[in-house]
Amino acid sequence: MTPAQPPSLLYLSRHDVESLAIAPSDLVDAIERMFRAKAEGRAESTHKTSLYPGDGRLHQTMLARADEPPRFAIKCVGLSPGNHARGLPHIGALLVLHDGDTGMPLSVMDANWLTAMRTAAMSGAAARRLARPDSRSLGFIACGAQAESHLAVMRALFPIDRVVAYGRRRATAEALAATVRAAGLEATVATRAADAVRGMDIVVTSVPAAPDQRPELEPDWLAPGSFVAMVDLGRSWFKEGFGRFDRIATDDHGQSTALGKSGKLHWSGPFAADLGELVCGAKPGRTGAAERTAFLFPGFALGDLAAGALIYERARSAGRGVVLPL
Repeated sequence: MTPAQPPSLLYLSRHDVESLAIAPSDLVDAIERMFRAKAEGRAESTHKTSLYPGDGRLHQTMLARADEPPRFAIKCVGLSPGNHARGLPHIGALLVLHDGDTGMPLSVMDANWLTAMRTAAMSGAAARRLARPDSRSLGFIACGAQAESHLAVMRALFPIDRVVAYGRRRATAEALAATVRAAGLEATVATRAADAVRGMDIVVTSVPAAPDQRPELEPDWLAPGSFVAMVDLGRSWFKEGFGRFDRIATDDHGQSTALGKSGKLHWSGPFAADLGELVCGAKPGRTGAAERTAFLFPGFALGDLAAGALIYERARSAGRGVVLPL
C-alpha cells in the first residue's frame, strides 16, 4: 500500500475566499446539486444548534455531510447587533471542511462571504422555481450584506433593471442604491417600507433581529405574481398575513417546523415544499402567473457544505490559501 501523504490543512482567509470571485450562478448550481442529493438520500444535515444570550446575540453551529464527493462540514457563527458601533461585521463565521472517508480536516475558511452568498444562492434556487422568469424589479427591506448578496444572485438569474431600497438607516439604502446605479440600473431609495414592496416582482427582507423590532409588512401590498425571499425568518411580516400567500416554501421541513413551533421562525407552516423537493421536481413551484409566493427559511447546513466544498476546490485549483501541517 502506498503511504499516505502527511496530512495538511488549507487555511483560507476572507481575502482568499473573496478573491476566487465565484460566479453567483455557479454557487446556485452547487446549492441545487446538494439539495437534490438530500432529496435522493445522498446528503444529510442536523438541525442548527443555537444559543441566545437574550440581548440580541446569537451563537450557532451547523453540521452537514454528503456522499459525492465524500465531505462533511461544520460552521460556527457568532452574531452581535452591537458590532456596527464597534466597527465590526454583523456576524463572525468560520467553516471547517473534512474528508468524509478519512475524517481528516481539509480546510479552515472564513465563512462571512460564504454565509452571505450561500443564503442568497438558496433564495436564488427557490426563485428559479417560485419567481416569474421575467421578473425585472427588486425591492429590499434592509440594505446590508444580505441585500448585496441577493442583488448579485438575482441579477445573475433574472433580467433585473429596477431596484427600490428601504432601510432603517438611510445611509445603507443610499449605499446600495449607489451600487445599483454604478451597474447601470435604475435605483430608488424609499422613505416608507411599503414603497419597496408594492409593485415589485421580487422582494427581499433581511431585517436583523433587534429587541424592539416589530412586524411592519403586509402581504396584501404585494403585486400579483410576486416572489418574496424572507431571509429574516419572516419577522418583518405580520404573522396573520402568511395565510394569504398562494405558496410558501422553505429550505427543510423538519427544521423549519421545529423553529416555527419554538417561535424562532415567524411561521410554522404548512409549507408547500422544501428546497430539496423543489429542485428535484417532487413538488411544484409556481403554478400560475398571478400567484404570490414566498421562500421563508432559517438557513440550512447543506448550503454551507455546498459553498464550502466549492470554495475549497476552486482555491486548490487557483493556488489560494496557506497550507498548514496537522
